[in-house]
Amino acid sequence: MQNVILLTSPYSEIGGVSSFVKNILPKLPGNTIVFRRGNQSGHGKWYNMLASIIMPIRFMLVLLFYHPNKIVINTSLGSSLIIRDGILVMLAKLLKRKTLLIIHGFDEAALKHKRLLRWGYFRADAICVLADEFRQKVFGAGFKRNVYVQLNPVSEDILALDVKELPPVTKMLYIGRIETAKGVYINLDTFKLLKEKHPEMTFDIVGTGSEYENVKEYIKKNQIEGVTMHGFKSGKEKNDILKSCGFTSSSSYKEGLPISILEAMAVGQLIISRPVGGIVDLYKQCDFGKMTSSLDAKDFADAYEELIADPTKLKQTRQHNIEFAKKNFPPKAIVENIEKIFSEMN
Repeated sequence: MQNVILLTSPYSEIGGVSSFVKNILPKLPGNTIVFRRGNQSGHGKWYNMLASIIMPIRFMLVLLFYHPNKIVINTSLGSSLIIRDGILVMLAKLLKRKTLLIIHGFDEAALKHKRLLRWGYFRADAICVLADEFRQKVFGAGFKRNVYVQLNPVSEDILALDVKELPPVTKMLYIGRIETAKGVYINLDTFKLLKEKHPEMTFDIVGTGSEYENVKEYIKKNQIEGVTMHGFKSGKEKNDILKSCGFTSSSSYKEGLPISILEAMAVGQLIISRPVGGIVDLYKQCDFGKMTSSLDAKDFADAYEELIADPTKLKQTRQHNIEFAKKNFPPKAIVENIEKIFSEMN
């Protein structure tokens, strides 16, 4: 049988799922089809509502016309998504196609919808999650087949960046959505505390989000010097900023497995993060810096000071981050794991 893989992706080019699809797409064997779904920016509410209604019909037509034998549904665990993408899983299994559900974001509250999960998501032949904690919770909700824990890929152009000269850890970076729940204000407060002791420190913020303008006002109101708001960047522009910084702080309230941390490791940055989602498992495999469960900026600043107090260990940690990333984050390694999962399906 011809190997034809269909994988779903949002229309937006921004976000973890889009990055995941973009990174693995060139490495997938055989023919590949990308099925776009979700809201489209630039279109009104009624357009997106109509598009969501006809989306299952489009999906079925693609299945019947292109005959993909492997289906990868990229989604998150959320109360609305288990209906939207659950329909896609159901249709794929109706046509008896091997179906892998990859859950990127994880809202535990959605697990209470057990009937909807059985009707849709749990029809999949296998599920991938980003943390062992999530794996156990999927089993606990009643899924009976294999659940795999998988890392996210980092683009090859980032893995290939020249980082022989590690930039100073006084250059701080945040890449991601500009949202309160992503910890952007904690990061700013952390930076302000550190800058009082290290006047040479700078902070680059890359991304967009609902708090973008509020963050600019927060910086101005609190007289935080040394912050550069870049907005959304991609390609070489983003990579140049990424490799010029030496320290990433991730203070999200909750996470799956943020690609921004993996990218930062790939260029030898020091990482301080909260123990949420797949970051916990990642830290067990690679001591990338330090974790703190706190949401207090002072605790992040204290963690930073503790790490830089031992320059030899600091350099070893940053170098180990590069080595670990090159071994574990290449798109080819992720694709090989996906192919292995499909081979193990009954």
